[in-house]
Amino acid sequence: MSDEHFISQSVFIHADIQVQGFSWCKDKPRQMRLETLKKRILCKKHNSQLSEVDAAAKASLISIRDAYALFNARGKLSERRWNIKRFEVDMLRLERWSLKTLINLNHIDGWRIGDDASKPHTPSCELVEVAFGRKRFTDAKGLYSVSKGQQVIDFHEGAFSFCATTNGKQLVGGRFWLWGVPFYMSIYPEPIQENGAPMMRRQMTHWFQTWDDKRRQVKSHCLLFNYPKQ
Repeated sequence: MSDEHFISQSVFIHADIQVQGFSWCKDKPRQMRLETLKKRILCKKHNSQLSEVDAAAKASLISIRDAYALFNARGKLSERRWNIKRFEVDMLRLERWSLKTLINLNHIDGWRIGDDASKPHTPSCELVEVAFGRKRFTDAKGLYSVSKGQQVIDFHEGAFSFCATTNGKQLVGGRFWLWGVPFYMSIYPEPIQENGAPMMRRQMTHWFQTWDDKRRQVKSHCLLFNYPKQ
């Protein structure tokens, strides 16, 4: 067995972090070293097989951050034409990373997780296979975007928040704020009903537009949410 971070080390930018919400730090944040937030969940072989998912999640967050940073910079100017730039997000691996993190955090509270889970802490076979990329969800389970069209994203690089959703003793999903960007990871077979949240299991392109000196919209750059077909 090897030590596994509850939340991937690559998501953070400092070794010293502020933690709040666990049973031992509910009332106020506690400063601690990142490497102490570990538990022996996986063997070394399977832990290493998920390293690509950790790296892809970090790369996707950087792409989202850079796209919004460029929008904020160009939005202050009045250009009539921009050199179009493209940023990419690997939604399949980000979905797998969110699922892996949901499973890891469940080791703390121990709800039943998955339709055929045999006992608390132990994820169902389906969830394990999806997390390792051996199969994909075919129903409404998966990663959703829960940000509204005009919502201002408050980026805070290295920040992470999580709120679990349960139904009785069953874990059915969790809301993630990844560097301030809100997502919802559902492991419930029915579609979620929240602000018309779109499922991210498809190709999507989000265009950023600025205004020129005549108050006409000008395409600046785009954020490509890639989800490869099966």
